[in-house]
Amino acid sequence: MPDNVVKLLLQNEVIQKDQPAIIYANQSISYAGLFAKSVQLSGLLKQHQIVCGQTIGLLLKSGPQYLITYYAGLLLGAIPVLLPTYLSTNKLTYNFIRLKIDAVIFDPEYQKIIDEVELKKGTPLLKLPTTHWKEITAQKIDNPVISADSFPGLNNFDDPAVISFTAGNSDFPKTVAHSQRSLLANAQNCFKLLRGMLDIRLLSTLPLFHYISHSFIPHTLVLAGGTIVLLDNFHSEEIIQAIIQHQVNVLIGTPEFYKQLVHSPDAKKLESLKYYIVAGGNLPEDIWQALTKTHKVFITELYGTTEIQMITASYVENDRRESIIGRPFPGIDFRITTPSGALVTPGKTGELQVRTSALMLNYFDKLNEQHLNENDWFATGDLVRETEDGRLTFEGRISDLINRYGYNINPEMIKHIVKHHPAVKDVAVGLLTAANGDEQLKLFIILRESESAEIEELTEFCQKNLPVYLRPDAIEIVSHFEHDLSGKVLRNMLNKS
Repeated sequence: MPDNVVKLLLQNEVIQKDQPAIIYANQSISYAGLFAKSVQLSGLLKQHQIVCGQTIGLLLKSGPQYLITYYAGLLLGAIPVLLPTYLSTNKLTYNFIRLKIDAVIFDPEYQKIIDEVELKKGTPLLKLPTTHWKEITAQKIDNPVISADSFPGLNNFDDPAVISFTAGNSDFPKTVAHSQRSLLANAQNCFKLLRGMLDIRLLSTLPLFHYISHSFIPHTLVLAGGTIVLLDNFHSEEIIQAIIQHQVNVLIGTPEFYKQLVHSPDAKKLESLKYYIVAGGNLPEDIWQALTKTHKVFITELYGTTEIQMITASYVENDRRESIIGRPFPGIDFRITTPSGALVTPGKTGELQVRTSALMLNYFDKLNEQHLNENDWFATGDLVRETEDGRLTFEGRISDLINRYGYNINPEMIKHIVKHHPAVKDVAVGLLTAANGDEQLKLFIILRESESAEIEELTEFCQKNLPVYLRPDAIEIVSHFEHDLSGKVLRNMLNKS
């Protein structure tokens, strides 16, 4: 087994030479072709003085150029920075400065954004639009001698290899640094989920810069020798057509995407699908039932974070208890603690702490600062409870706790109770400031289709079933919630739903 991602790519260039690695826009790139294009681009980057250990920004759509650039960076030992395309120019500029990004590869539609970042940054950028290097990588060249001297990434194990972004709790996203060793450790866990499937054709409904896609596509699929079906946009109907056309058998999506999928008129045509991977939350029971009724599929729900990558898996055909996030992967240790650090017993709620070889090195701009507890335990900030049979139940985020009347209120407790009302489909909890300056607890409620309920009825239900300190000051019925890429409700957008 290769001990880093670059060696894995090199191995597949030989073993899987003619196997399609990427399918995109009705064209395919073999493993041999992917390796050759990555080597060619690394040569171009060398010409531009990109060196081992240097950060290089990637502002790209989810096409082949993304993976070619990523692998080219790893080959050189450079550090690709997976820039989210939704960041404002102010946030991009902030990260260009603190991550010392002086070179960026981007798709032409982002030219104006990159020009603005360069202007705000105040120093010149090495700007490499994909239109510049596509012609070079299209040329046929002889394979160079592969050695650690020409490709330092072959010997890169524990140094920063890639930087990705996590939202964190501040206005500016945190930047997470992973080594090739941690990326491969996570890939091996993800590979186990595929249960020895042959001829894997995987499509993720999340962009490549997102940690869920990044966990599977550049690493796990190369480990499995499978085929990646890429799209540069993620409209549900186009995803469905790609599944049908390319006979996709493994699909990654959020609960929100699967809700759209079951209501599609083409859902019954997706006969090739064998495995659904759900990330970003639990599937509602009705959606799970509809998916398993329409398709003979194996469904797995995943829980993880950008810092730790994938942590647990729940095989939901065996366990449909609400908020169950499953059992940790082999090799991942966990403990649950009180705020004072004491361990809690099964059945009690506390903060999840994790120890694993797939853990990040650190937040990139804090590489020399301590981010772990004693013996390498990482505090996730998530509240969980262990069941008697060893599964974990997600109970909320510490950062979401609301202090009211001297109590730390967990919004998940309110949601769990209010969703027992027969007309309620979903609930979000917000803390708002009233006109007089007082903070108010407000519920935003989505009703089930063909069901109705008045505000007075919902208020009465809350008064009967919630203790005083959990009762909302106001209730609003809305048609939908805004979600982030992982399917989590954007609480700052609740009043705009």
